[in-house]
Amino acid sequence: MNNKEHQTKNIISIIPINNLPEIEPNDNLGELIIKKSGCDGIKITNNDILVVTQKLVSKSENRTIQLSGVTPSSKAKALSTKVNRDPRLIELILRESTRIVAMDSTRNLIITQTKHGFICANSGIDSSNVLGENEVSLLPIDPDLSANKIRETIISQTDLNHLAVVITDTFGRAWRNGQTNACIGIAGLHPIKDYRGLKDDNGFILTSTEIAIADEIASAAELVMGKTNRVGAAIIRGYWFETAKATNSGYLIRDRNQDLFSEGKLL
Repeated sequence: MNNKEHQTKNIISIIPINNLPEIEPNDNLGELIIKKSGCDGIKITNNDILVVTQKLVSKSENRTIQLSGVTPSSKAKALSTKVNRDPRLIELILRESTRIVAMDSTRNLIITQTKHGFICANSGIDSSNVLGENEVSLLPIDPDLSANKIRETIISQTDLNHLAVVITDTFGRAWRNGQTNACIGIAGLHPIKDYRGLKDDNGFILTSTEIAIADEIASAAELVMGKTNRVGAAIIRGYWFETAKATNSGYLIRDRNQDLFSEGKLL
């Protein structure tokens, strides 16, 4: 085991950043996180991984919309009768997606591929934890850019130089019940740890092991965030990582041609 791998055996802490204010459009999330964490006696340090929920980012980037201002297309109206959902919501789902992957009329469910490439329910559109009635939040336009802005703000206003930021959203998973938090935006950290070419404990060469550490970090942070705790950010501390200057969440998206569960590939 090399020294870097050994360092990951240290105790890992998950620290919630409590009582962030209600986020408004154009709020500077990096500054708010620095201020609020300091008030709670939490100092962000080098080697920390800051995890921020999509909802905070979307609110700060004015990515919320009132359904009353949406005019549904004829396609949205037709689909709304199939899944028994508001046609205005269906219209937004279509606008935010590149294709419909699946629909289930018994569960009023639409699975789409977003313009980012994510496969998720309703194009990631969510109505929970949004203040306005009939208001929904859309995913950030560029979650990686959003993560980088938060990271650069914190670095510029502190003496830190080794910091990562992960933006999360809640996704379902094929073949498994329940949802988990997943990474949709990242800065300062490569989202995948590649073990290919290394030896296992028995000396055999690993040929296919790539661990989605960004998703594991996102999921771990949800343990203190929850859905009703009003904790929109948390710090993962104690996991060693190399700084990655040029990376993005797209590394986590499997190419459709390599997906064995795509159309026509199941036995």
